[in-house]
Amino acid sequence: MRLLVVEDEAKIVAILRFVLNCVAYVADVGGWTLQVNREIAIKYSRKEEDSMNKAKKACLGLTVVFGLVNLMVWAGAPQDKERAELAKGVGETKVSLAQGLSASAGTGQPISAKFEIDEGKLQLSVYAAKGGKFSEVIVDHNTGKVSKAEPITSGDDLTDAKAQSEAMARAKESLRAALDKVLKTNSGYRAVSVIPALKDGHPVADVTLVMGNQWKTASEKGPGRQVAL
Repeated sequence: MRLLVVEDEAKIVAILRFVLNCVAYVADVGGWTLQVNREIAIKYSRKEEDSMNKAKKACLGLTVVFGLVNLMVWAGAPQDKERAELAKGVGETKVSLAQGLSASAGTGQPISAKFEIDEGKLQLSVYAAKGGKFSEVIVDHNTGKVSKAEPITSGDDLTDAKAQSEAMARAKESLRAALDKVLKTNSGYRAVSVIPALKDGHPVADVTLVMGNQWKTASEKGPGRQVAL
């Protein structure tokens, strides 16, 4: 009887070992499967993340493009409006740019002149130099008389004035004389601005003209579209 029990116990132990081995095998296979599924999920997640990143970058790019377009439209509209107002004002004013140059001569040597829209109103501004100092002379565009003169002491205005003065120091004729020549060859146009500069060491002047809504930069003798001084 005891021998039978021993044999039964041995069988039971063998069966238990077999079951345990099966469980271990299943566990190993399950773990491998879980690992594989996890790796697949990670790869899919990465691909999905890459796709999302690409989509985000594309959307960001489009947003930037649309933003720049809107900014250009927003910035361009006021400039176009101001340009139209300037053309209208210059066409209707009683005082010419040449007269503004002559009127400011009492303050110093005119080194540039321009019509501009300042705070929504037409203004005739002339830069003048005298004794190494510079001033902005505002000429009344209705009467042709100087309404005020303010010293130029800093900023871009001073930088521009110094450059213009240097160009005029090398010029052989005045801005008024150069402007008169340009106007004679451009009948119907009115001068908006005359700005001197040095080009390749030679004094020249940019002369901007307008007639109605037609704008042009005049040329005479000088290189390109600039007037020799």
